[in-house]
Parts: sequence; structure tokens; C-alpha cells
Amino acid sequence: MWRKEDLQASPIKTAVWSAKEPSFLSKSLSPVLTFDLLFDNDVIDHILRETEKYAIEKGDHAFSITRDKFKLFLSILLISGYNPVLRRSMYWEQKEDVYNKAVSEAMSRNDFDQILKYVHLASNGNLERSKLAKVTPLINLLKKKIP
Repeated sequence: MWRKEDLQASPIKTAVWSAKEPSFLSKSLSPVLTFDLLFDNDVIDHILRETEKYAIEKGDHAFSITRDKFKLFLSILLISGYNPVLRRSMYWEQKEDVYNKAVSEAMSRNDFDQILKYVHLASNGNLERSKLAKVTPLINLLKKKIP
């Protein structure tokens, strides 16, 4: 039923951090070192295994990726959050207003697109019935890194 009246304001909900602050946050670490604490070789290797496994499932048996190349890929993703453009391909365009030298010199657009096509965090064969199933293995690995 329609009524002509003002809507009542919804109560403001604020999230409260109830867990103990991870010990590494109290140290004076650079953002890169903090990232490396979480995304160490174990985490990167897990992602690379799942990514290469998925590429094989899709018929690309020649696809392979190194840790260093994957870290460059992650760096480009982080830059894209900080410096968004309308289309991802614009980072590699030569136009002055969108060109990103750091991105275009770090990795070719084709390499980036190929990694993006196959990047996977969990095997599709044994997923839980959960909305977080595809990221749960990564979350579990990261939880082990936080004391």
C-alpha cells in the first residue's frame, strides 16, 4: 500500500574490529614488506598451481607463469585500483592522458590478459557449496600468516 510520508532513517551500523590486531601491523614495515609477509612464496605458489591447472583444463598446455611475472601481474592490478581507466587496455595505449609507463614496461598487454584469463585460487573440481568457495583456500592460507 502506498502512503505519502517521509521515510525513516535507517540506523547506522558500524563494524567493530573484535579480533586482536595482527602483530605485524605494530611494526614499521613498508607496504611492500607487509604485502610480502602475506603473499609469500607459499601463497604465490598455491595461486600459480591452481592457475596453471586451470589453463590445462582449458586446453592451454603451454601456459606457465613464474613468481616474478605473477607479482608483476598483481602490481598492475593494484595500480589499476589506484589509477583507474575506462578500459584495462588503456594502460598500454600511447595516449598521454592514459598511458602508464610502469605498467606497459613491466608486462605486455597480451601477457597480462593471458594471466587474467587463467588466474584461479581454487580447483573447480572440489569446491564447497559456498559463495566463498573459490577464495576459501586463499583465505585459509592468509589466515595462517596472521599471528
